[in-house]
Amino acid sequence: LYDSAEYWAQQGVSEGFGLQPLEAMACGCQVFSSINGGLSDYLDPGFNCYKIAAHSLNYDLQRILAIAQQNQPLALPDTFLAEYRTDNILSRLRLILTEINQFFDQSSHGRSVDAQAIKELTQSRILQLKAKRLLQKLQKRR
Repeated sequence: LYDSAEYWAQQGVSEGFGLQPLEAMACGCQVFSSINGGLSDYLDPGFNCYKIAAHSLNYDLQRILAIAQQNQPLALPDTFLAEYRTDNILSRLRLILTEINQFFDQSSHGRSVDAQAIKELTQSRILQLKAKRLLQKLQKRR
């Protein structure tokens, strides 16, 4: 059972990458989730997990108990976990790091990657963006 939406919302933080449900699925566990944040990357209700927190706690409890009483391990196709295997992760990581290096190689040589560089996210820039958003909201109310 994995439903952390309330905890993370109250704490104002996020957990990393949604690996807990993936690990549970790899072990054959049935996964129940509210499908929030990074968890929705690979969870597909009705196919490899069960969605909770959509109606009521009592409804969720009844569904969880019904599945738990069946005592059936989750059966995933062999291909499901393939993209999360070490070789595939390393291949993707190499591509990501290559692109990052290309970006910084261009930046360090004084060439702008884009004609209009992204402004730094300073405190004053954040304040400016918040003020702009507030003005846009006020203009919509008129």
